[in-house]
Amino acid sequence: MEIKINRNHSTRLYTIGTLSINGKRTTLTVEDTASMLLAGTYEVRLSSGLSRRRQIVIINRPGMRKFHAGGSYLSSRKHHAICIGEDLIPGALKKGGDVYDRLFDRIEKAELRKEPISLVITDKGMTTGTPISHWL
Repeated sequence: MEIKINRNHSTRLYTIGTLSINGKRTTLTVEDTASMLLAGTYEVRLSSGLSRRRQIVIINRPGMRKFHAGGSYLSSRKHHAICIGEDLIPGALKKGGDVYDRLFDRIEKAELRKEPISLVITDKGMTTGTPISHWL
């Protein structure tokens, strides 16, 4: 299973992208521009963690750093967060929890099939601007 984030537009505050699963566009993403993950390929696994919350774990292979997720984002740390959901206004999303639950269920089914799961982040075709110009 390949989860792909294609970053489309970047401002000094946030970066907007689209999330696709196996080539099919599913939802939007918003990231903090100052602290987003580097473009590249990451391994994805599931974990229930100590709190028994359903978490998606993104593993950065070279350093084996793990980013845990829960709620409506793909990383629970303030930095490196990838928020997912439906478009509300530029830079803001809605229904993130519902989208996260659907993504978690798809990853869970792929794990049961023993399918490798990867997250690919690309910056190809990304435009830049200011937050105000993006709203206009």
